[in-house]
Amino acid sequence: MKNLLHRLFACCAFGLLPAAHALTLAPDAPERYVVKAGDTLWSLAGKYLADPWSWPELWHAGAGIDNPNRIYPGDVLTLVRDESGQPRLIRAAAEPAAEGETVRLSPQMRVQTLQDAITAIPYDMIAAFMSKPSLLPADGAGKMPYVVGFDHDRLAGAIGSRVYVRGLGPEPGDRFALVHVGEKIRDPASSRVIGYQATYTGSARLEEPAKGHHGVASLTLITSARETLPGDRVVAEGPESRLDFMPHLPAQPVDAQIASVIDGVRAIGQYQVILINQGQRAGLEPGHILTLWHEPGLLADHGPGGPAHDNGLSSALSRSVPLPAEAAGSLLVFRTYPDASYALVLETNSELRVGDHARTPRKNQ
Repeated sequence: MKNLLHRLFACCAFGLLPAAHALTLAPDAPERYVVKAGDTLWSLAGKYLADPWSWPELWHAGAGIDNPNRIYPGDVLTLVRDESGQPRLIRAAAEPAAEGETVRLSPQMRVQTLQDAITAIPYDMIAAFMSKPSLLPADGAGKMPYVVGFDHDRLAGAIGSRVYVRGLGPEPGDRFALVHVGEKIRDPASSRVIGYQATYTGSARLEEPAKGHHGVASLTLITSARETLPGDRVVAEGPESRLDFMPHLPAQPVDAQIASVIDGVRAIGQYQVILINQGQRAGLEPGHILTLWHEPGLLADHGPGGPAHDNGLSSALSRSVPLPAEAAGSLLVFRTYPDASYALVLETNSELRVGDHARTPRKNQ
């Protein structure tokens, strides 16, 4: 019964995973590995598997790793084979003994906070997106409360500044995020406006609510990530998104496109945060892995002689041919909205751009 409950817990925690299949180990998968500070679930997956998204199938339930989200620096992972020959990971309870010394392993309890457990991906890469509003709704951004100004006629807000806000009603709670409204983001497939990119500037605590419909509320800026300016919007802070998710495949096919790359760069590389045009309605959730596909576009066909034998007539008659899409890396979804998701590019072997696709991976791709 205990093992059954563990398996049910794993299914609930990680979502509906694809059916188990023969795992393909990475060529240099270690037989023994000591987890280090800075490791992530994804980096460990890459050490062991050719298909890192098959990570949940590698764990051996009931052998010390009933919940792979609870892995800590110092844990010793050991690679073994089960009765069917499939590779499995177990967690050893102690470091190996010195030569000639016998160590008896026995069950033991360890108390360690969840915050100490390794995360799915590097937290500092996505911290600004986890509890702060990042995508403002297309139909509501213009109606949000806004900063009128600051005490002592300051031009910008810093920690300790009094912030005066108009339009702040009796929202629940007394902590608010201040954001700068950035570019309008369009769905590359339909040109529909998905929303507005919000840049977090700081957090403020409500001191005095507004008096009357046209009054201003008074807040104190308690944290600051960058300058807060008049006109910046005010949004209630929500709970921080959970990071104890497991990298895994979507339960259904997904074909999304990159709608935006954060920080305004054109070319997209490893460890950059992007926004894709699919979200909860498409079944996406934090932890989902997608394969990135680069669309090279068109290539001019100059005929058998090539450009060197082009006499002008050949150019006029030449046609452009579409090039096939190329698998270009992978991403991990970490925050979702109904019709969009933020994701971190985990790896890329080609220059990616807005409009390129993100699809459900194929096994042993």
